[in-house]
Amino acid sequence: MLKLLDIHNLVDLDFAINLLEQGKILAFPTETVYGIGGDINSKLAAEAVYSIKKREAKKPLSAHISSIDMIEDLIESPSELFYKLVDKFLPGPLAIIVKRKKERIKDFITSGLDTISIRFPNDDNCLKLISSFGRPLAATSANISGEVAFTNSDDILNRFKGDIPAIIAGESYYKQESTIISIAGDYPQILREGVINKDKILDFIKNNS
Repeated sequence: MLKLLDIHNLVDLDFAINLLEQGKILAFPTETVYGIGGDINSKLAAEAVYSIKKREAKKPLSAHISSIDMIEDLIESPSELFYKLVDKFLPGPLAIIVKRKKERIKDFITSGLDTISIRFPNDDNCLKLISSFGRPLAATSANISGEVAFTNSDDILNRFKGDIPAIIAGESYYKQESTIISIAGDYPQILREGVINKDKILDFIKNNS
């Protein structure tokens, strides 16, 4: 039975953490749209996300963190630009693609790519879930691939009833996808313009390089 959880209720929080420890997945709010994911170390959780979303295997998941300290196990030699973007835009609606630590982040998360997308959401419920779990969540937007992403727990309840064990109650603030920038290559590339205008990011990089 699908459960709607109040992350600030200790019983519900413990239930959510136990699910993640078992390799199960859940839906949770971010400031952009709802996410769906599980333990970044769990192949079982990753497979469940791909199956439920009907997501193509070539599309990687993102690492959702609750503090910059978590990146030490994720990123291969973080650059000065990475930290500048973090200081300016995170936590917030920007995903930053960087080189991953291959010994720590498995191919089933990245679809075999040598990069990982880092998301540091600006949502109290999401951050409490991740920080209480103690390690990043591998996740993506909570929707069927090709459909509009959901932004509140009621929509998730209606769409994923019976498919996932739990949803963290909440509502997304922006109701729009995050902006994605890759700094894994020779020069920064905006791969998707979302909440943050691409020119704002590119101007910031130009003025701080």
